[in-house]
Amino acid sequence: MTRKTAQDFHPESLKIFSRSVHGEISRREFLTAAPRHALLRGQP
Repeated sequence: MTRKTAQDFHPESLKIFSRSVHGEISRREFLTAAPRHALLRGQP
């Protein structure tokens, strides 16, 4: 199994993850937004 890199994820997914990690949004906000951005996977 190959390790994933930032290029494997949609930029919006990375932004929402970063905001969550750095405490800019709550866990609830992350869990609400994450599925929406997960649908964008593979789309530029």
